[in-house]
Amino acid sequence: MKYLFFICHLVALYGLTVSLIREYIYIPQRMIWTTAQNYCREHYGDFATITTEEENKKVIQLVGSNVWTWIGLNRTAPHVDIWQWSDGEKTNFTHWRSNEPNDLSLDGESCVINSPYGWYDVSCQVGNSFICSRRFMLVKEKKTWEEALQYCRTYYSNLAIVDSQTVLDLLKTETEEAQTASVWTGLRFLDGQWFWVNGTTLGSLVSLPTCPIQSYSCGAYNFNTYVWENRDCSEELNFICYY
Repeated sequence: MKYLFFICHLVALYGLTVSLIREYIYIPQRMIWTTAQNYCREHYGDFATITTEEENKKVIQLVGSNVWTWIGLNRTAPHVDIWQWSDGEKTNFTHWRSNEPNDLSLDGESCVINSPYGWYDVSCQVGNSFICSRRFMLVKEKKTWEEALQYCRTYYSNLAIVDSQTVLDLLKTETEEAQTASVWTGLRFLDGQWFWVNGTTLGSLVSLPTCPIQSYSCGAYNFNTYVWENRDCSEELNFICYY
C-alpha cells in the first residue's frame, strides 16, 4: 500500500512540473573529477549532464573549440563498461570518440572528458577545467512564497536563483504553461536588503524597491510584462525551482 502511494505521489508531482532548461556553467579552474563534482554541487546544481546532441553542442560552444573539460559521467565500477551521470540521469545519449572508452582496468580511466572530437575516458585524478549545470523547473501549483521555498527545498534544491541574463532570457521563452502571470523566485528582502536565498546579492540584473512595504518583501518575475516585482509573500503563485 505504501509503495502504491509513493508511485501515485510521484505521478502527481510530475504532472505539476515542467522541465524548463538546463544551464551550463564553465569553471576554468583545474580540479580532479571528485573535487569538481563537489564544487558543482555546492555552488550550482550538479556536474554537467548531457542528454542530447544539441546539449553537447551547447557545451562545446560555451567553452570554445580547443577546450577539454570534465563532465558528470563516470564508470559505476572497475572492469565494467557501465556509465552513470553524477545527478542520476539515465545514460541514453553518449558522444564517445572512436575507440573510446578503451581502459576498463582496476586503476584505469573511469571519468569522462568532453572535447570537440568526442568524449574520452581518462583517469579521475587528472586536473581539468569542468562544466557544472543546474536545471530549472516550473511548478504549476499556487503557493505562498514560504510554501514554495519549502517545496523546492524538499523536492529539488531551492527556489530559482536567476543570476544571469542568459537564464532570464531562456526562462522568458519557456514559461507559457504557467498558470499565474507572475512566478515566485528565490528573492527575499530582509535586514534592509534584497538577496537570493543562497545568500548572494542581486547585482545589476534585478531592480526592486529599496524599502518595500513589509509584507511585499518577496520577489517574483512577471512573464507578461518582463518586470521584476516585489509582492505580498502570502500571495499564491506558481514558482520556479532549480536543482
